[in-house]
Amino acid sequence: MRKFTFAASAAALFAVSVLVAPSASATADGCGDLSNGQLCIKHPSTPGGTYTTEYFKHSGGDVKVELGYQSRYSNKMQPKHFDSGWLTAKSGKTLKKGRYLTLDKGWCIRPLLKTHDDEFVGKWYCL
Repeated sequence: MRKFTFAASAAALFAVSVLVAPSASATADGCGDLSNGQLCIKHPSTPGGTYTTEYFKHSGGDVKVELGYQSRYSNKMQPKHFDSGWLTAKSGKTLKKGRYLTLDKGWCIRPLLKTHDDEFVGKWYCL
């Protein structure tokens, strides 16, 4: 009985964490497919430069979103940054927000998208 209770608790905790921040399904490093679009972090060819969060909405009605990013180093998570302000995502259009960052080898970065109700995370791109 004790093993079942632990397994059930772990499954419930996992389900809650998925609902809080749904992750994009795997594509290329730094990109992920959401149910109605693709969320990516575009990166420069060198570690320091402009990193751009892009969201291409391929279906559904207009929605207000904020774009951002999160970085980590040696599995130490940095704060989330939403710096785009509220933008209107329209079907068939791409939204972009770039920022200059100096990241070195060992750092990872991922794109973030927030609506008024949900927050979505893309896949990590690691240097």
